[in-house]
Amino acid sequence: MDSTRGDAQAETTATREGRVCPECERRFGEGARFCPFDGTPLQAAPQPAADPLLGRVVGERYEVEALLGEGGMGRGYRVRHRALQRPFALKVLRRELMRDPLLAERFVREARAVAAVRHPGVVAITDFGALDDGAPYFVMELLEGECLALALRRAPLPLREVTRITVAIARAVEAAHEAGIVHRDLKPENVFLVKPPAGGGPAPVRVVDFGAAKVAGATSLTREGIVFGTPHYMSPEHARGEEVDRRSDVYALGCILFELLTGQLPFDSDQFLVIMSQHLHKEPPRPSTFPGAPAPLGALEEIVLKAMAKAPAARFATMASFADVLLAHTRVEADGSLSVAPRLGAAPSLRVREASPRPAATPTDRASLPTWVATKAATPRRGLLFATTAVGALILAASLVWLVRGGPAARPAAEALAAHEEGAAVDGGAEAV
Repeated sequence: MDSTRGDAQAETTATREGRVCPECERRFGEGARFCPFDGTPLQAAPQPAADPLLGRVVGERYEVEALLGEGGMGRGYRVRHRALQRPFALKVLRRELMRDPLLAERFVREARAVAAVRHPGVVAITDFGALDDGAPYFVMELLEGECLALALRRAPLPLREVTRITVAIARAVEAAHEAGIVHRDLKPENVFLVKPPAGGGPAPVRVVDFGAAKVAGATSLTREGIVFGTPHYMSPEHARGEEVDRRSDVYALGCILFELLTGQLPFDSDQFLVIMSQHLHKEPPRPSTFPGAPAPLGALEEIVLKAMAKAPAARFATMASFADVLLAHTRVEADGSLSVAPRLGAAPSLRVREASPRPAATPTDRASLPTWVATKAATPRRGLLFATTAVGALILAASLVWLVRGGPAARPAAEALAAHEEGAAVDGGAEAV
């Protein structure tokens, strides 16, 4: 967040007391369990030497104030523009990744592609450059607030917020899809709830870290067969190492909506191969079966399950159709409660009871690809910075059997659903640049 220097320093300390790969010696945040480059279990990292960038001026404009975090792709810093006296975030490619002659070029190309996406829900990239040693960097807005993962961990979100945030994510990612960019690692850690303006109102939503998984996975330093991403939100086709399109992001958003409604992941395990097997072979549980879940869910449940269909062609063809169908089947009432349609194609008529308060989760480890924003220090969450070897083939060989509304006015449910069904006949379209 745009916080005091002390807060930033606290984050720096937390990151530096992180994890290290004993094989390749790369360092990662405290929540990581496995090296994304070779799959080796990580160990507690010793205190490193002082970061050489701290206190320096980059590109004659940006004074480096603090380290925000680091991960498989590189390091993120809080910087201050010397002329504007405004804080920004700066992301630098890890130096060891520069040994791949094509990676630095791809790093910048991905950042330029995202910078071309003009949408309020996509984090703004404002500048590019290279350090004296040639390491490329780019500069983006420094966000004040917290990631969706932290908000979700604290307490169930009101249903009107669940729908508003889901629609906001879909609209932002759709804008990226229209520019030819597939996110590939959509998850609550990569969704940022910006601190509302002084006048109040809902928290603006930003989606961050577009293309990180694709760039990282393309490096020749990655062990052959490694698939980058976070397993709890990874589509079956992504898990198999196949080429992905926009429908893979639709699947991930379905997983996020599932978690927003139930407080649980659709599939979970402390073994990432088991999680992948479940995504590939096991139908997701119905959200309504979880104790304390909102009720009745009606069409909300059907929307989740359609987004999480195993076959890409059976999902919403686009994020726009996902958002339109969701809006058409829900309605925020005057008292702030949510009404939902009893089934797809019907009008909202059922008042939904909010989720029951739930005890604090005891998460398994789920580290994320780095999100270069200043945020409150997060405790480790159920995840992995996922790296796995030849997932599809290995799993098959082993035979392991496992939504305040926003945006444009909602269309009637039947019309929105019909538009989706028509669009489903069209190929997913966007491919990552």
